[in-house]
Amino acid sequence: MPTRKNRKNPKKRKKTKRGGGAPVNKSPKPFPLSKQPSLPSPPETESLPVIYESPEGIIFMQNPFVNDNSSLILDPDITIDYQGETYSLWRVNTDEQTVYALLEPYHTTLLWAQLLVDQGARMIYKLEGEIGEVEMDQGEIESYLYGH
Repeated sequence: MPTRKNRKNPKKRKKTKRGGGAPVNKSPKPFPLSKQPSLPSPPETESLPVIYESPEGIIFMQNPFVNDNSSLILDPDITIDYQGETYSLWRVNTDEQTVYALLEPYHTTLLWAQLLVDQGARMIYKLEGEIGEVEMDQGEIESYLYGH
């Protein structure tokens, strides 16, 4: 019988694990009860969004969170004020109720508007025809974010 070294067609042998390796901590992590579940943040975009204006005057941009041809449309009448920063509001060009907030004027941060409202941001409605603004109450905010 040929030795292992001289075999012409060696078959791979199943190796057995023998010890070694660090022990794996398999205990579950406790869930903090004080932490409220929230919406996950949208993924970070690596490039600044490009904003377009249609011949009809609608301002829109390509939706950076999906790989289809959907777009986000600007709502020019409402803004969010959060910690001295102003965010414009953008809605997906479908029946979807997701509203995004875009940091103005630099367009460097795009996130869900609901996250800012949950942190205490103010939604401000621009009055038409008059120079002025009115802060939206809680009912108007919920109506806008959930059932526009």
